[in-house]
Amino acid sequence: MDLVVIGLGYVGLPLVREACRAGLHVGGLDRDARVVAGLKAGLSHIDDVSPAQVHDMLAAGFTPSLDDTVLEGARTVVICVPTPLSPDGGPDLTAVRGAAETIARRLEPGMLVVLESTTYPGTT
Repeated sequence: MDLVVIGLGYVGLPLVREACRAGLHVGGLDRDARVVAGLKAGLSHIDDVSPAQVHDMLAAGFTPSLDDTVLEGARTVVICVPTPLSPDGGPDLTAVRGAAETIARRLEPGMLVVLESTTYPGTT
């Protein structure tokens, strides 16, 4: 897998679309079973990506998954999970931490990990 995107929402799914258009072999990891099932069926849950584009992505080899084994052998992983505001007004990093823990279980030498989610300097 050239690229795995964790979080297939309004940031992650357009990234997958563009990576597929560039000819990359792309996997996606999301914890929402409805999102993954919808994508596998060719449906889009965000306005910026049409169902026709999802069909094109699938035809290009896009593999949406609930299973972190999609990370095995990935050259690059991009974290695009939500970071809502916490009660104290800063970003809630629960999803970022969860994604990092998931990646850590599958991390391999040479794997590039990019944090795309909104956060503050020093998080990583």
